[in-house]
Amino acid sequence: MQLMIVQDKFGTLFARHEGMKEYWYAIHRRALETMGTWTEGAPSFVFGELTLDLHKADLAALNGTLQAQIDAEFKLSGARSARDTHYGIIADLCTRGCQLISGSLPTGDPLRDEVRHVRGVRKESQGELLAKGRRLVSLWEKVNARRAALTPAQAALCVGTTALGDFEPMLQQHSGLLQSVEDMLSAMKDRKVEMRTLVTRLDENNKRWFQAWKGNFPAGSIEREMLRSVRTGPKRHEPAQAVMLTAKVLPDGRVQLAFDALRGTSFTVLHRGPGEPEFAAWPERIQLKTLTTEPLPPGEHAWKVVAHNSVGDGPESAELVVTVAGRLAA
Repeated sequence: MQLMIVQDKFGTLFARHEGMKEYWYAIHRRALETMGTWTEGAPSFVFGELTLDLHKADLAALNGTLQAQIDAEFKLSGARSARDTHYGIIADLCTRGCQLISGSLPTGDPLRDEVRHVRGVRKESQGELLAKGRRLVSLWEKVNARRAALTPAQAALCVGTTALGDFEPMLQQHSGLLQSVEDMLSAMKDRKVEMRTLVTRLDENNKRWFQAWKGNFPAGSIEREMLRSVRTGPKRHEPAQAVMLTAKVLPDGRVQLAFDALRGTSFTVLHRGPGEPEFAAWPERIQLKTLTTEPLPPGEHAWKVVAHNSVGDGPESAELVVTVAGRLAA
């Protein structure tokens, strides 16, 4: 995911990954709403050790703490990118070096076994790549020594334009890049701990303030009514309109119903039997989304359903009518 830096209307920087909501967004928003209510309603109100100025100071510190975390994340990203780019260069030289040396050796040459020894090291991890590179250095040194002993002597082997004297420092440099990633990772973790510590304190103080404010000011007071502007959690909604999905009449006169509703956690089934003027609720509210009745008298039976959750009740479903046929005498 791509790291994005945005700024809200209050000037606070946001570091977020595209498509991802950070854990502290709601806490930050509530802290701002707390500060606004506190400032407007009773700025001198103090509870425990917490004052309005201390709350403002924590909010102000959030921006700097977040910026430090953003900087650490970008530094870590840069260190990883440099490491991975360098990994690709060394891995390519290891592959090409083995190919070049193997192609230069006659069949049966003992150094071919050492080429296989180098190739035998997988390079899927950073440590394996360095091990492969060090084995290649040993092989490369032997090849250069052999070339120097020929008559006439041959120049030291180069893989493309890269000589052994260039390759060895690359391995040393890569070790440094690995250490840099570990250093940046440790720094980022420290910044995240600082961020979470501050956000946790803001969250706790938001909740303490809300409880203390509610206890200090009586119901009906302006200060108490101002609490309505502070969001204490995600907004919840009543269920959507219920839907009657299926209705099946069984041979013995029982009826099987299936229904559902978005955000519904329990349901009330409404029934109107043949000749009855109004719907009546089924005896019990049910959590299941199906109902099988007892055998019903012949005739038309109308059904509706209402969904419920902790917020409230949803609208009644459309009416569904089924016909129960008369049962033949045995």
